[in-house]
Amino acid sequence: MPLLLKRVQLQHLLSIGRTLSIELHTPGHRNFDPVFPKPVHFTEKGPAFFVADEVLAWVEHLKHVRDGTVATAANDAQFALAK
Repeated sequence: MPLLLKRVQLQHLLSIGRTLSIELHTPGHRNFDPVFPKPVHFTEKGPAFFVADEVLAWVEHLKHVRDGTVATAANDAQFALAK
């Protein structure tokens, strides 16, 4: 069973604030990252949770981007499909 993180736990794990944690998955925002894990909701208006493995995979993706080891956009698509 995957470990779920509350938004505040995600913020602590990534050392980011609440605003950035929302902007990362808000299309059209300048900080939007289409590869950032999408939140999980148990109810329509319930709190957002994030799958810990997806968040850690996203951090690994950022490391590959930083190091220039992400060869093509196809790699990004494969990463997104693996989520």
